[in-house]
Amino acid sequence: MKKWSLTTQMIATSGRNRFEPVNGLYSYGTGPIRSFTTFNFSSKYQINTQSLIRLGIENIFDKDYYTVISQWQSNNMNYVKGNGTRLNLSLSHSF
Repeated sequence: MKKWSLTTQMIATSGRNRFEPVNGLYSYGTGPIRSFTTFNFSSKYQINTQSLIRLGIENIFDKDYYTVISQWQSNNMNYVKGNGTRLNLSLSHSF
């Protein structure tokens, strides 16, 4: 039985700015996209055959960014920032 595992993840998005606005506005799917990179970490530890503990940290370096879909849509109602650093901790037990 594997007791402990660690995972790191890098998410990198390149930018684009190839479409021109029409009358000062971008149409759906043509908005410019700024590049960003985030890093995540996760770990799990098998305590015994029935119990497992998990730890996850998203956006470790608290990168300030807007999600690709919110930039791509070019709609102020959907223009939202990505999550800052988030910590998830869980314990599961099978009966």
